[in-house]
Amino acid sequence: MIEILAAAIIAATNAATKDWVSGAREDFIAAAHENLSLILMAAEMLDKPS
Repeated sequence: MIEILAAAIIAATNAATKDWVSGAREDFIAAAHENLSLILMAAEMLDKPS
């Protein structure tokens, strides 16, 4: 599960970077936040080890 979450985070920031570089988005941080929020629920499913 951790590997899937890590890959999703990388993909989300990669997509934000591509949108920003291409000019599709002016605000990189906002684009990254929006993309990362899409995977937040998956991250919340992970329990911290005790």
